[in-house]
Amino acid sequence: TPHEMLEFFQDPAQLNCMVSAGNERPIERIDIDNNDNDNDNDNDSSTMWNDWKEACHEVGGHAPDNNNNNNNDAIIRVSTSAMQLPGLALTSNAYIGTKLLPPSNENDYPVYEFVLIKDTQTAKGFAPAV
Repeated sequence: TPHEMLEFFQDPAQLNCMVSAGNERPIERIDIDNNDNDNDNDNDSSTMWNDWKEACHEVGGHAPDNNNNNNNDAIIRVSTSAMQLPGLALTSNAYIGTKLLPPSNENDYPVYEFVLIKDTQTAKGFAPAV
């Protein structure tokens, strides 16, 4: 039933499985803190929350609720790829806004929306290589 499906998708393990390619990729849930005033950091959580809202507007998605305690809205960082070379490691991360939309009526099923907020690449290694 739609209610049972909603309960199933509310389990964080189901979300983790969906965004991590079947639990194959490392993920991290980003805690949202509207009191985070580090405006110089592109990864600060309140900036990312606003970036998510803008990305939703651009693609026609449902914006996250202003109530950051809503368990149906989460920002997830997924390590999408990593390359290891001698003396050099390259990592790509995707920051994805996830929103669980409950059924709008008794005949509908819940829907997960995934909106790419941003992606980053990080290089680590010896100074001449990075």
